[in-house]
Amino acid sequence: PPVLGDIDPVLNSPEMAFMQRVLGKFSEGCSHKVPLYGCSAFEYIQYLHLFLEKMPEGKKFQYVCGRTDIQAAHMCGFKQ
Repeated sequence: PPVLGDIDPVLNSPEMAFMQRVLGKFSEGCSHKVPLYGCSAFEYIQYLHLFLEKMPEGKKFQYVCGRTDIQAAHMCGFKQ
C-alpha cells in the first residue's frame, strides 16, 4: 500500500528503530527470508510496509497475511 505524505516521521520513529533492532537481531545469519505472519495489520501497516521496503533489515523478511488473527496464528502452527 502506498504511504502518502512525509514518511520521515515513521522512518525516524522509536517504533521503527525498535523493529530494526529486534527484527535485525532475530534474522541475523538467515540465508532465506523469514516469514512474518500477521493479519490485516491496520494499526501498524505503514510501519511494516516501510520496514520491509526501505530498511536493510526488512529485506530479510517476507510478510504473509492471514485474513484474521486466528488464521495468522494457525499459519504459525498454533492450534485453537
